[in-house]
Amino acid sequence: MTRCFFVSDLHGRTARYEKLFLEIEKKAPAALFIGGDLLPHAMHRSSTGPVSEKFIEDFIGPRLAGLKAKMRERYPRIFTILGNDDPRAEEFACHVLEREGLWSYIHEKRVEIEDFTVYGYACVPPTPFHLKD
Repeated sequence: MTRCFFVSDLHGRTARYEKLFLEIEKKAPAALFIGGDLLPHAMHRSSTGPVSEKFIEDFIGPRLAGLKAKMRERYPRIFTILGNDDPRAEEFACHVLEREGLWSYIHEKRVEIEDFTVYGYACVPPTPFHLKD
């Protein structure tokens, strides 16, 4: 069986991302699935310290680029979608990282990984969360 990682609900907490990147470098999974809630939650930004408004471009992108440079052919395929706490406006940044070859943004897409078919669906049905776009 192919080793894959799945994470979600990192909510822009850089320490969580750094731990994830270390594990990826150590264990070299074939794939990483990021199931949403990547970004700092707007209501909690002040409690977590200063965070870039462009978290994907300013934090995630450079870290993934560094990881890809270190790992070379061992760099995993990374599939991501936005979560219910991530504003849809961040899709543009997701596409930027996709064009840079750092991950695949798979909302409303189907991808194959070995014998598996994976479907990305970032939209969630109505929820009790009032601050959703």
